[in-house]
Amino acid sequence: MVQRKSTGARSRTFALVDTGLAKLMELRVELISRLFEREEVVETGINALVSRHHHLQLGPHGTGKTMLSRAIAEAIQGAVYLRKLLTRTMTMDELFGPPSFKGFQNDQYRRAVEGFIPTCHILTLEEFFKCSDSILNGLLEVMNERTFTNGIEMINIPLMAIFTSSNELYESDSLLPLYSRITFRHVVPYLKEKDNFLKMVDDSVNRRQPDTARIGLTVQELTAVQDTVWSVTLNGDAGEILWTIRTGLATEGIIMDDRKAAWLAETVVRPQALLAGRSVVEADDFSILTHCLWDQPKDRQAVASVILKITNPMLEVANKAVDTVQRLYEEAAQFERATPNDTTNAVFKKWSDAAGLGRTEIMALRKKVKEVSGNSKETLETALKKCRAIQERILSEGIGAAPRETEEDSDESE
Repeated sequence: MVQRKSTGARSRTFALVDTGLAKLMELRVELISRLFEREEVVETGINALVSRHHHLQLGPHGTGKTMLSRAIAEAIQGAVYLRKLLTRTMTMDELFGPPSFKGFQNDQYRRAVEGFIPTCHILTLEEFFKCSDSILNGLLEVMNERTFTNGIEMINIPLMAIFTSSNELYESDSLLPLYSRITFRHVVPYLKEKDNFLKMVDDSVNRRQPDTARIGLTVQELTAVQDTVWSVTLNGDAGEILWTIRTGLATEGIIMDDRKAAWLAETVVRPQALLAGRSVVEADDFSILTHCLWDQPKDRQAVASVILKITNPMLEVANKAVDTVQRLYEEAAQFERATPNDTTNAVFKKWSDAAGLGRTEIMALRKKVKEVSGNSKETLETALKKCRAIQERILSEGIGAAPRETEEDSDESE
């Protein structure tokens, strides 16, 4: 934890912060242990909670997108959680409350907001881009200002974060302002690793869900952590890092404007340092921007590559290796589907080539694992595990049943 010296009321505040941070770390561990292949989604979800930003998961139905926000809300004692499915025919009443009869009696038009968005702490909006024009302005005010105009009264909303989900991006440019207010963005596919799939099925059959209610994070503790973000220091290298990121993105045709650069450093990077137990931002804290600076899913890999080469080279190496082996698997599977009646063994050769290239990638990654230590070693070992799982799919689905490759086998092959 961040080291401090003080007495009295300040000591009590610092105690709240330390307790809150410890519970947030406990929440992180619990979520990662139950939300398989969602480590980065969990990381940004907790950052969204601390930084008071909004979060998007973009992916097909059935990928468990709403589980994250529900589990986070259950961890916060006394937090009001609201979950709404947006539709094009939805009215303001369904999100902000029906007209108040008491208001009518006093010749005022206002809404009975209790139990609706104006009184919630954590909000989940499913099918986010189904938002109708009739509620667009209301949501914009909520997301940006944390206020709601109720008749002649301006209500301050206790909202900490909105967790949104959708299986598609917006169709109408009228929804672009809503999208621009979402800081963290993820594309979430179905589970890719067999072991994780089996664990997910087992958890479902045995009705095991993330047990976050036991954590007991209080609103007071969370608020203290949120307030402490402003004490985190950006060192002298921060501007240089942001400039290098911006120029790198520009070569990919991706723009990071001045205001957004400063805003992300101030309100996203600093919480990331705090959550790591530090009072000064380090280069690695900027890695979280890989989930903030793309607009179209096709740009994700380019954004990640530019940022990680600057902030965390080993993570960039790890991601590139996993992406390469995954691409080999997907290309071979697509080739087989496109040539179902192959009689020339072309399909088998495609799978064999994929297996050979995948093995080469794994061997190169294993070599790098032996050259590093600490967090870098852990990062590469995680990537190595993912690559092996994908390689097993290549071997079993494309070439036939194959034994699991062991570390001894890999060592001998080198």
